Amino acid sequence: MPSALHTALRDMGFAPEELDLSGAPSTVITSNDSRYWVVLGGCSDKKACKTLMIGSTFTDVTPSLDWVNKQNESFDLLKLWLNDKKQLSYSVQVPTAGLTRPQLRALVDGLNNSAAQLGQDAIDAKLVK
Repeated sequence: MPSALHTALRDMGFAPEELDLSGAPSTVITSNDSRYWVVLGGCSDKKACKTLMIGSTFTDVTPSLDWVNKQNESFDLLKLWLNDKKQLSYSVQVPTAGLTRPQLRALVDGLNNSAAQLGQDAIDAKLVK
């Protein structure tokens, strides 16, 4: 499955980096000038993976935990948290069973839209360095 996902991402124009199989199967893609990490989870022998997670970090946004929690209440697609550097991170996770290319495209498009709104919310809250 990791190689099939990598091929699908490439065919959809996301220019995935080389597939990393040293841990959970992962790669990095580019969409709308944003870089997202893509990780497969729940895999058996790095195959038959059960979940797909795509996400990123705003390295120039260091909000309070209260602000992050408030944002989590308003976003349906995204899960937000602070990484170990207190930077705003976000991701979406879905099951892989039956995931089609059009659904994968819609997932990345939804992530782009939600990330753009999240970035604007951070700017409006004056949280961008």
